[in-house]
Amino acid sequence: MSWARIDNRDELGQALDLRASEYHLLHENELFVLAFLKWGKRCGEHIVGEFSFILFDEQKNEVVCIRDPVGSRPLFYFCSNELFLCATSVSGILWWLGNAIEIKRDWIAKFSFRMASSFDETPFRKVFKLPPAHYLHLKGTTSATLDKYFDFQNLPCLRLPETRDFVDLYRETLEKAVQSRLVSDFPIGVESSGGIDSSTVLAFAAKTGEEINSRLHTFTTAFSELEPEFSMATSQAYRVPVNHVITGTQSRSIDVIKRGIQLQGFPVEMNIADMSDAYFRIAQQFNIKTMLSGFGGDEFATCTRSDIVLMELFLNRQYSKTFRILPGNLLFKLLRFLKLWIKQQQTADFRKFKFDKGMQGYFDLMWSNTCLKDDVLESYQLKQQLMAFIGRNAPVPNLRQYMVEKSWSPYIPTRLENCSLMASGYNIEYRWPLLDIRLIQLVLSIPSDENYFRGYNRYLHRRAIDGVVPEKITWKANKNMGPQVSGIGPFVQWDFQDHLQHLHPVLKDMIDHKKLVKSLDQIEALERSNDQNAAWNKFYIQRSLTPILYLNEWLLHTA
Repeated sequence: MSWARIDNRDELGQALDLRASEYHLLHENELFVLAFLKWGKRCGEHIVGEFSFILFDEQKNEVVCIRDPVGSRPLFYFCSNELFLCATSVSGILWWLGNAIEIKRDWIAKFSFRMASSFDETPFRKVFKLPPAHYLHLKGTTSATLDKYFDFQNLPCLRLPETRDFVDLYRETLEKAVQSRLVSDFPIGVESSGGIDSSTVLAFAAKTGEEINSRLHTFTTAFSELEPEFSMATSQAYRVPVNHVITGTQSRSIDVIKRGIQLQGFPVEMNIADMSDAYFRIAQQFNIKTMLSGFGGDEFATCTRSDIVLMELFLNRQYSKTFRILPGNLLFKLLRFLKLWIKQQQTADFRKFKFDKGMQGYFDLMWSNTCLKDDVLESYQLKQQLMAFIGRNAPVPNLRQYMVEKSWSPYIPTRLENCSLMASGYNIEYRWPLLDIRLIQLVLSIPSDENYFRGYNRYLHRRAIDGVVPEKITWKANKNMGPQVSGIGPFVQWDFQDHLQHLHPVLKDMIDHKKLVKSLDQIEALERSNDQNAAWNKFYIQRSLTPILYLNEWLLHTA
């Protein structure tokens, strides 16, 4: 049994000694079984795609569960001496267990700070996620064995004669990643923010040919002044026929939260999953079964941390190359070079981490607006956890190391799990071309200095998409889309007074009533102000209250 799409069907079929006429007709389940029979538990190493797979050998009383390397498709399990359950949603497991499973209060506390994403944990004491790139093996009544079959770090460094060779190879792999995800008999949706990642996916899909292009629909949420212009630029260049633009502050009903709880079995950890509900409802009207997303680019393929490239070159004493790729005239190059040298001395070769003003400000806002009781904060060491969470992306002076140790975090598979399950409620399958394992492996093997040149980060990616994606997007220096024109970002105007009037007993025991009342009163007072700072203060208070609303709906109706 699987929730899967295989992208290397040709290569896999040949490796399994099958004729093309055979493997093109086989279902994913059949290919997984054949792969397992040939390579055993490590068959996931040979399969490219997005999958979670469960194999049960009744004769041997043996179960094997396998999940793809980036965790595109969720898989949860419960294991005791008497019972083993696994499902693509915790809801399926809870249906069997009922209320006999304990909810973890530490998870609730972390969720209130938006820190609940995890490779393997769920809110329930004995229910786990199968981590990405792992397999789970259970035989008879023995305990389950969990093992990793893939590691991003075990990759050799690629050497090619010319820098252009890296660009050509990258473009070829990128094109394959997009094209392999266009297989559908129905119209295809593409999220299009106007940024470089989503525009790349849209452009490479649209240029495939008229047959695909005629079935494309783009989906955009526009909150900033320039978002409609940039999000439509690629559509106009390729004459994409149907483009859906959502403007204004989203008005989600409480039913969207309940839908996420029903589909997943607990609240979605990433709000982006249920924020996309508006896309799904429109897509369903047009019989769209596939939604492409540019998510994952920032983390791997188009990694934005150009400062790490400079640090890496500097530490390797490649001073001439460092100087050559710095932006500006001779004087500014010298000043930037000197700044790098000073930073190296002050931070012990760029390894000493210090909270900057932005991080400290974010921490202060999150901490000051929490409604949890002081003893709860202390009991679960939430101050230390929050500081570690905010500082998790502290740079390391090696781009490849940064990607596999910092960018690759629970945030990625958790977002994929949430989005996959929310979309599945509308019979839509999410696909993420920029998280194609072939593309990630290639990026991790290419020398870091290919990714930056004279002020342009994502330099390898920009060169590869030059001439495919509109120039105004390809060479846009930053992500700024101008001033926001409809409120402070994509948050929902919940009626917190109404929805938090009756708290579940678990939350009542963890929430400081005086803090909660103070936050609610502050929102009411700030709503009467037209000051921009008041709008931001209101945003952060709402941001702290929203997880409590999610938790309360979950506990009241399902726990």
